[in-house]
Amino acid sequence: MLYFTLAGLLAGLGVVTKGPFGILFPVFFAILVPFLRQDLKRPRIGWIIFGFGALAAIALWAVPAYFRDSGVYLHRVISQPDLDVSKGGNGSPFYYVWLVLLLALPLSLFLPIAIVDLRRRGYSAMLAVAGAIFMVISCISQKRRHYLLPLYPFLALGIAASIVHHGKTSKFVRRSALVLIPLSVVAIPIYFAIIQPIVQPSDDSDMLFAKEVLSAVEQDAKIYCAKSEEEIAWVGRQHKRIYKLPIDSSASKILRQAESGSYLVIDERSLMSLLKVTESLPIELILTRKIDHEKSMLFRVKEHSFDVP
Repeated sequence: MLYFTLAGLLAGLGVVTKGPFGILFPVFFAILVPFLRQDLKRPRIGWIIFGFGALAAIALWAVPAYFRDSGVYLHRVISQPDLDVSKGGNGSPFYYVWLVLLLALPLSLFLPIAIVDLRRRGYSAMLAVAGAIFMVISCISQKRRHYLLPLYPFLALGIAASIVHHGKTSKFVRRSALVLIPLSVVAIPIYFAIIQPIVQPSDDSDMLFAKEVLSAVEQDAKIYCAKSEEEIAWVGRQHKRIYKLPIDSSASKILRQAESGSYLVIDERSLMSLLKVTESLPIELILTRKIDHEKSMLFRVKEHSFDVP
């Protein structure tokens, strides 16, 4: 039972740091791994202990967070834009296909033999978990590369099992693996330590945009955010002057009542949606950046309204 308790606590920690993925992926593992395996059993009473452990870990964070601001931040976490399918997304359902193939190199080169194994030998628990994770994150409207991270260990184990199986009878598979995999181990630190800082100084465009926003606004100015509020709060190390702006007819009233010299951070899609339900807004464009195929903008709130082009 100790293992179930620890698993629940760690899953709860995963929820705190990564949202519902923290609980969903361990459940996938527990359900899919014992499938078609007579020697493995799914937990029964263990599920209850696992659940209590997860709830305990979540409560240790959620309860103090709730009392800090009466649940305002918790509401932001639960209603985060990445999980809002009504706003559309920044990529197609197949957005992750090429990313998985590219970022899983060189193991992805051996994916065809893993597929052959599936047809010949049947079920692979590791590939099943990887497939389940892939389908879940593909259904989320907002596409982000780091969402793929939980998938890679299961994909690697599934493909590695096929490499071992085929390597016993195929010199080509065995020699290819012996060459490509050690090369990739050496290439990873070389890329991240030497190449990436040159070709891609910052891989988090949201954080970079947040830094630009904070450098452009006055120190005590209020910032109304239709996006990037968490990044701005994180970079600025405080959240008191940052306000979540709803994308509805109330936004116009909020911005018109805002102090002159306040700011608005919004993406182009949200701005277009906002202009459909409200009149022209008292804002002027200060900064614009393209983030993940979507234009993000910083506006200054003015005393008198005028049309936004």
